[in-house]
Amino acid sequence: MLVNLYFGLPIRSFDTIKGMQALTLNLLFFILFFYFYHAVFSLNKCTGVVVIIKKTFISTLKFFLRVLPFFIFLYIYDSIHDVTHLINSGEYDAGLIKLDQWLLFGRDIALVLERLINPGLTGWMAISYISYFLFYFIGPVFYFLYAKGRFFDLVLGAIILTNFLGLLGYIAVPCVGPLLAQKNLFTQQLVMPSGEIYLSSGDLAAAYVNNRGSFHCFPSLHFGVTFVWLYYAWKLLRKHKWLKYFYYFHWLVFLPLWFSTLYLRWHYVSDLIGGLIVAMLGITLANWLIKIKETS
Repeated sequence: MLVNLYFGLPIRSFDTIKGMQALTLNLLFFILFFYFYHAVFSLNKCTGVVVIIKKTFISTLKFFLRVLPFFIFLYIYDSIHDVTHLINSGEYDAGLIKLDQWLLFGRDIALVLERLINPGLTGWMAISYISYFLFYFIGPVFYFLYAKGRFFDLVLGAIILTNFLGLLGYIAVPCVGPLLAQKNLFTQQLVMPSGEIYLSSGDLAAAYVNNRGSFHCFPSLHFGVTFVWLYYAWKLLRKHKWLKYFYYFHWLVFLPLWFSTLYLRWHYVSDLIGGLIVAMLGITLANWLIKIKETS
């Protein structure tokens, strides 16, 4: 918030009345979630309501105390995320386009995927793209309930580190992505099932430049962060009798999400490679930091 005020940027919706209403509803959701968890799974049917409420309150409080640093770091990341252009205001799309053409034997991924464009697929990809944010809420709750304390810290720590490593990429390699950099080459528009155009170039440019204040493309954190979630799901869940289905759910969500980053023209192929690099670095650093914490 302070960063936004200092640089004259728009204040987050968190600070508005609607934002506070949404926060209140989220708090109520988590309280009711833990109440349901204790009533159905954690305690036997003979347990009184007072005991369930007491344990619900304790569990909810423990959860928020454990997860609070995670969301504080995300808020710090998002505030800095808006002012990266003040450090480096250049655009490096030309270099990324050349790199993509080298990787794809002279082709541009956005143009290659034009032959697949249809309203139904565009609608699906639009939903898949925003499903990225779903795991920021599902992940902490799941690992709080079903993972050991160390694993909880490890997963959320790797997510935070990946975000901040991605931030360094935004500063070092600012770019706008194919949707803006290659807009003059496109022969088809991304039309939604409703008939509306998915984020016209002019509207997107206004949102990016005037509201967001910076360009964030390399690396793709939509790929990098979801790869981290998938990696830890693979390590923890894939051999479990029941939890393996949640691991399969990761693939069900992430495969179309990764494809949507290219189909919707947000990213170059090289952005996904960059996302993989920061994800692996985030995982490695998180493991290293947890080991230091345990030995100290």
